[in-house]
Amino acid sequence: MRKTVLLFLLTVLSLVASEINTVTPFAGYVGYGDNSVKENGFYGGVYMSRKDMQQQLDIQYSYLKLDYKDNTQTFGQNDFTFVYSNYSVQNYILKGGVHYIDSDDYLTDGGMVFFGGVRYYEKESFDIGIDGYYSNYGNFSPTLNVWQLTPSVGKYLHTRQSGDFYLNLQYFYITFEESNIVETVNSHSARPNMHTIRSVAEYDNNNHSVQLSVTNYYGKFTTTGYVWGGKQAYAVRNGGFTVYNLAEIHNGGAGLIIDYKIKESLGFSFDLAYEKFTDTETAEDTNMLAAGLSFSYIF
Repeated sequence: MRKTVLLFLLTVLSLVASEINTVTPFAGYVGYGDNSVKENGFYGGVYMSRKDMQQQLDIQYSYLKLDYKDNTQTFGQNDFTFVYSNYSVQNYILKGGVHYIDSDDYLTDGGMVFFGGVRYYEKESFDIGIDGYYSNYGNFSPTLNVWQLTPSVGKYLHTRQSGDFYLNLQYFYITFEESNIVETVNSHSARPNMHTIRSVAEYDNNNHSVQLSVTNYYGKFTTTGYVWGGKQAYAVRNGGFTVYNLAEIHNGGAGLIIDYKIKESLGFSFDLAYEKFTDTETAEDTNMLAAGLSFSYIF
């Protein structure tokens, strides 16, 4: 943990030295349904980036705190994400990154996610690409390795009265060995006070899901709505910035993001997300509702 924090601080200092382009602090609230062992929680953090004509470096730190409905101690998790993107090849974007998890959840504490991707685009016309993710959770016995492939395709539509639209379709394929989960559950059954995996009946080796999003660019507003369905376990989303590492099987959801540009250098964003999932501690279907707010300053 200390080495990771030190690395994070050194990287931030290097960004300061090379002139940060964007700083975005964010925070939000999370509420859970009746059948979840979780009560509510909040999250917060900061995103920073350094971009020029040929490359971009993104860094994000986030903190998640959750309260349980029983007398279990409050859960806390720190997430660190680093992403490097390169634009030097015309009409292509190449990227790679890493996501580190420092968590009170024993099974996924110290987890690492490595990822990379390639995207081909025609400006304001269409794009197509694929991202690959490898997640390693060493506290499982044996180690749990998760592989994810996420191809996507996007298309721009231009109108005079309603602004521009961008449609994006993503497919998520996630695979792991469910026998790893079964063995870990059995070997940690003597730790009843830990909120971790209790049921393995719904952990399939292959998870499939599809997400459709529509973004509208109109004046100072950028509005995105999305829906997704299927099944996800240990999924990575948002280009590597969001990792779902708790004892949950996600079954679908929807969301809305509204960005408003106050001026060229300043903007704010509001987001609302609804998610359906199975809490594998209770094997019950439940839901989650999250709302967040962020501010962006561009230098």
